[in-house]
Amino acid sequence: MIGHYRELLLLYRWRILLGMLTAGIAAFALSLLILQKSPAYKATVVMNMQPSEEALSFNREFLGRSQFNPATIIAQTHVERLLSRPIAEATLAKLDADMGAPAQADPGAVSNFKLWLWKTWTRLNYGEYRPLSAERTALNALTESLEVDVVEGSYILRLTVTQEDPDLAARIANVHAESYIEIASSEFQNETSRAAALVRERIAEREAELQALFTQRDDLRSQYDISDLRRQSELLMLTLRETELQLNDNKLQKRIQEARLDEIVGTTGNRDRGPARTIQEELDSLNQQITFRTEQIVELSERLSALSSREAAFDNLASDLEAVQADLTSLREQLLTFELGEQVRANQVQIVAPAAVPVYPSSPKVFVNTVMALIAGGLFVFLIAVLQDIFGARIRTTNDLINVAGNRALPHADAILAGTGRGAFGLRRFGRARRMKRFTEVFGQRMSVEQAWASGQILVTGYVDQEELVKVRNFLGEVVKRSVAWGYNDQPLRITAAGPIYAVKDWDALPQGAVVVVMRPNEQDDVDVATLLTVGHDIPRKPLFMLWD
Repeated sequence: MIGHYRELLLLYRWRILLGMLTAGIAAFALSLLILQKSPAYKATVVMNMQPSEEALSFNREFLGRSQFNPATIIAQTHVERLLSRPIAEATLAKLDADMGAPAQADPGAVSNFKLWLWKTWTRLNYGEYRPLSAERTALNALTESLEVDVVEGSYILRLTVTQEDPDLAARIANVHAESYIEIASSEFQNETSRAAALVRERIAEREAELQALFTQRDDLRSQYDISDLRRQSELLMLTLRETELQLNDNKLQKRIQEARLDEIVGTTGNRDRGPARTIQEELDSLNQQITFRTEQIVELSERLSALSSREAAFDNLASDLEAVQADLTSLREQLLTFELGEQVRANQVQIVAPAAVPVYPSSPKVFVNTVMALIAGGLFVFLIAVLQDIFGARIRTTNDLINVAGNRALPHADAILAGTGRGAFGLRRFGRARRMKRFTEVFGQRMSVEQAWASGQILVTGYVDQEELVKVRNFLGEVVKRSVAWGYNDQPLRITAAGPIYAVKDWDALPQGAVVVVMRPNEQDDVDVATLLTVGHDIPRKPLFMLWD
């Protein structure tokens, strides 16, 4: 298959070369014309985008588990806004106000050609062309000249402007970037101011709620005559514990005194005199203290129980106070952030590198266009040749000949193999020895299979003139001399140019011998070969076929 397309390429080499030269010259001339009349200059301004944490958080929550990156979505939003109509209008207004500088250069040849194409297109589709106003035309031209891309893996935006005037391209790029930053900054400040006002309203509401809760707490304290519930509860608990300790101490002293009294009474037998009377008086005093402290403990326990029921109301109130105070603290932090944004003019987009005036035009590139046209022209012609080969019936290569004649097809004998002239692209008989050996082997095999050597004669005919048939005869004579299959035969072999095939009236009238039919590539159809697969009636012969050029 590779050999088939190699032969096809050699067959159409001059057409391919002509196509390459035609396309290359046309591209070279057109590129030079555009370079002189309407070159395109590109100026690029580099900007840095810094999305806020709030925007990133919102996009993460909005996208959920989506495959898209929140930063990428924010960057694409900036891209679309940079290409939007309001930004373009602001840019045009600035350019017009800049010392009366025009917002658009005079249209060149390419611009006029595009306008003509657009007019023709609209007339063909809508029946008429409606001209736009100068402002609308300038706005469309500005929008079409803009190009924005994002540097992958970064927050860098590149705004590129294409114009025929390099100074105008750089000026538009810088002014457009400044216009977008100003509008984005203004919108950001307005949104920040509105958000700050809303936060201030919520702070006022929370402060009112907090004041109401403080008032409610003071009312409860006044109602229960409690200044500090926790302090009072701690004092009651401390008093209760001290009273219980004193009660236990009194009970212990009472037991000790009762034991002493029993001992003295047992010794003296008298309870109303002396030490016994003194101990009895101490026991009476201890009993009074125990009774008092028991009553005091009961009273303190009741007061603590009542205080616990009041504490639940204070706890609920304290929870509400804590929630409102936390919300108020968060709102004040948000307000501080918004106020800082208003004062600092926080910008999400900043210019990193302003556009410089380009020195060379970005297009057309004469050399690149010419080389690409040369390649495209050659490929186009070769593609046409391939399509003709696929859908056509012409015999162009050895493979085509084999498809029709089978094993009676000989290799292609071109000028290099025949040694009759210069080869393709000036190659002088390059590889002739190797190819001659291959042709000789195949020719000998074909002649042996057809048992044609025994006839002692080869008749050369075909779809070429007599002069070419003589050249083929001489070539085959050289092949026969090299052939091993004939080299051991003592009989002489005669090779005769029998004339063009159209001159052969009766195949049976020709002398006995093998027949070789010669044809040029791309001149005969497969039907022409199929009709010659067997010639003659009385003496049928099966010719060999070869391509000759």
